Amino acid sequence: MKCFILFSTLLYVSIVNALGQCTVTKDVHGQVITTCQSSNFTSETTPRYKQVSILGSEYVSFPVWQEGRIRLDPSGQAVACVLAYNVVSQEVLCRFEGDLTEKTVTPHSFVINGIEYIRQVKSVMGIKYPLYTTELTGGQTKLLKSVKGRYVKMSISNGYDKDNPFVGYYQVDQRYFLQKGDAVPQPITLTKSALLSVLEDQKDILDSKLPNRQLTVEQVINVVGLYDSLRVAAQLNSTSLSTDAVFKDLLRTHIKYPARAWNAQVYARVYVGFEITKAGQLANVQLLSPENVGFGFGEEVTKALSNLTKTKSEYAGRYALPVTFMFTTALDKRTKFVPVNTLSTDLLEGRTVLDELVVNQVMGKDVAKNREVWGYYK
Repeated sequence: MKCFILFSTLLYVSIVNALGQCTVTKDVHGQVITTCQSSNFTSETTPRYKQVSILGSEYVSFPVWQEGRIRLDPSGQAVACVLAYNVVSQEVLCRFEGDLTEKTVTPHSFVINGIEYIRQVKSVMGIKYPLYTTELTGGQTKLLKSVKGRYVKMSISNGYDKDNPFVGYYQVDQRYFLQKGDAVPQPITLTKSALLSVLEDQKDILDSKLPNRQLTVEQVINVVGLYDSLRVAAQLNSTSLSTDAVFKDLLRTHIKYPARAWNAQVYARVYVGFEITKAGQLANVQLLSPENVGFGFGEEVTKALSNLTKTKSEYAGRYALPVTFMFTTALDKRTKFVPVNTLSTDLLEGRTVLDELVVNQVMGKDVAKNREVWGYYK
C-alpha cells in the first residue's frame, strides 16, 4: 500500500529529537503503523539507527493527507486544500492547489473527512494554544469534543508478528466541553456532577433526569437538549434580571477568583452598582462597597459586567449586584470561610438588589492565614 512520507519537522519534537524520515502505512491486518529511522528508539538488543515501528499515527486520518477545506476567519470564504491534522501537536498542515510544499496554518475552522473542526483558544500559564473541537450538538448550548494525541514509549507486541514489537504507540484521548452561546467553553467530564456544575441554573430539574454514574455521550446530548428547552422557557417567562439565564451565565463565565487575592489568602464580599437604560444598555457601573485595595475583587466584577452589551429593555432600572468570594478547604469542603460584612441598606436605597453570586475557591494552604477584607471608603 502506498506510503505517505512525512518529514521529521512535522513530528512531535518531544518524542523524537533526532528523527529521520518517517512513513505512515497500514499493514495487511489493518493496523496503522508509523515507521521511523531514529537512534532515540534503540535498546540493548536493537542496533543504533535501525528502523523502528510505532503503533498508530500522530494524525487524525489515514491516509494522512485528505481532501478538505479551511476557513481562515469566521466570515471568510472556505478554501480547498489537501489537509493533514496532527492531533499530538494540534498543527494543521495544508497543500494548496498548484503548490507542492505543505504549509502550517492556524485556521478558524477546517473540514477533513467530512468533519468540521473549529478553533478554540486555550490558555496555559498565560500562553495561548490552538485547540480544535467538533460540535456534537447544534443548539444554543453546544457539547464539544476535542481529540488530543500523545506518544507512549512502551515496547509492545505486534500481535501478529512476534519478532517485530513496537517501541511505543500513539494514544488518542477525547475531551469534552460545554459552551453556552458565545461563552468560553467549559471543560467537563461525562459525569452528573460535572454536567450540573455548568448547567447550574436548571440544576433542580436536571438532577432527577441524570443517573448517578458515568454518562454516555448520547445521554449528555439528550440532557443538553432538555436544558436548552428549559432555558428558552425560562427566558420567555423571565421578568427579573436575577433570573435571566443569559445574565447569570455571563457572571459565572467571567467572574473568577482574583489571583492576587488567592495568593494573599483573603476573601470578601463586594457590591457593584449599575443601571440598565430603556434601550437595554449597561450604564454607570460603580463599586458601592469599600475598596479592597490591591486584591482585585471589585475590578473582577466590573470587568465581567462590561461584557453585558445589551439585555431586555424591560429590565431598565438601577441595580446592586452582591458577589461573595469565599474559600472552602481542600481537606474538608464543609469547612467554609464566608465573608460576614454587608452593605447597609441606606447605601443601597433606590436600587434593586440582585441575587448574590457566590465564587468559591478551594484553598489547600494553611487556613489559619485566611482572612476577610472589607477595605475602606474614599
